[in-house]
Amino acid sequence: MVRPRSAESRKDFVHKLKVGLKELRETGVWLKIAHRKHLFEPVELLEKASAECDELIAIFVSSIATASKNMQTRQVEHPRQVEHSTFNNER
Repeated sequence: MVRPRSAESRKDFVHKLKVGLKELRETGVWLKIAHRKHLFEPVELLEKASAECDELIAIFVSSIATASKNMQTRQVEHPRQVEHSTFNNER
């Protein structure tokens, strides 16, 4: 059984988003290589996958910016609560 690996803290959540973004960017590079070398037919499916990858990259970039901003805002507004919040499962 495969279990999802959820974030244990807000910082961990942002880190996991960044890892996902890195993977998406790498996928985008491989899709471009496959397109240039004519490794996949029909080309329309490859172009669609590449466009989808670009859209996901934009979503991840925006999500990282929002999560980072919210994390910083929360630290300024509630510095002690961030250390001891229930969202942070460090023991």
